[in-house]
Amino acid sequence: MCALAFVDFIPASDDMPRQRPSMTFQKTRQIHISVRLKPIIFEKYTTSDRTEIQQVLQSQTVSSVSNAFAFQKTKPKSTQLEGWLSIKYLVRLGIPKGIAKAYLFYTAGSLIHSDPCVTSQSDQLSSEALPKSITDSDIYTEARGTDFVSVHALCAISPKHIGFLFLAANSFDYRTTAVGVETTFFKSVYSALPRWLANENDTNDDPFEVPPSSTVEYQLIKLRVAWRGSVVEKEPMTYFGRLGDQNEGKPMCFYRKTLQSKPQEIDTSNGEFMILKNLEKSSYELIKPSVELRDAGFYLCRVVECATCPGETDTPARQFLVFPRKLSMNLYVSHASFEQNE
Repeated sequence: MCALAFVDFIPASDDMPRQRPSMTFQKTRQIHISVRLKPIIFEKYTTSDRTEIQQVLQSQTVSSVSNAFAFQKTKPKSTQLEGWLSIKYLVRLGIPKGIAKAYLFYTAGSLIHSDPCVTSQSDQLSSEALPKSITDSDIYTEARGTDFVSVHALCAISPKHIGFLFLAANSFDYRTTAVGVETTFFKSVYSALPRWLANENDTNDDPFEVPPSSTVEYQLIKLRVAWRGSVVEKEPMTYFGRLGDQNEGKPMCFYRKTLQSKPQEIDTSNGEFMILKNLEKSSYELIKPSVELRDAGFYLCRVVECATCPGETDTPARQFLVFPRKLSMNLYVSHASFEQNE
């Protein structure tokens, strides 16, 4: 609020003498200062329960993956075993306050689809809970220490998944929401990934689209996921799957000797096979503690009575191999009647 006042103001004299009272002039204007800060991902402080993925994320510069070749290089050296992937991020959400989310990608035909990860967000972190390198920085000072949070992403990875994405987004345009920014960004991700998968050595930049006056910071890595599809007899077999939202649905599993055989529902009442649910994480596992040679074949599990679960077309049958503990080998040696063999 600014004010300008003239007190005891005496106007210029004129020919007609008269009493001249004091005059006051005042003008006010309200100035609103709007601070706008983009979100920031502090990748150096990212942690994961899978060491290789943690190393890839910590070494990847935020928003640096913008072509097929760069995406290919993000793949961890080892194949990841299906199951839960846990990643924790340190993020500044920015002003206006943005969003932070994580997703998995998979292919269905020629199209890219996404599975949202379960994300939980801490309350605003105090200065004591943040690394000193952050609290001593201009990034912390300009934000006055607000909206620094820890984001935990829990993702159920399976052999169908080909990529992981974490993003933080906000918008400076009052007509655009952070969710709207995310939607625009995802359209270009869905468009780019098929090209990247088809031309892995292409180094031409193919950046993702972000609306004007908006920001998306992201990390993207390629995944290679497998299940333990071959074991030695007497070892356990485990088949991992997800329930629907709010633990919705009932898992049913089927077995067939070959792809041409008729599927048979697996009996879990006799103790050989069991289905264990993890209601805390909305997942399940088909388990046989000790497999036999006759257990080799194709397995398929799907969740019925569930509107939020993938259909049968998204869950193809998996081949399972069982090897004997002892291998018997017969060697056959041919003998040619040449002088050098005598």
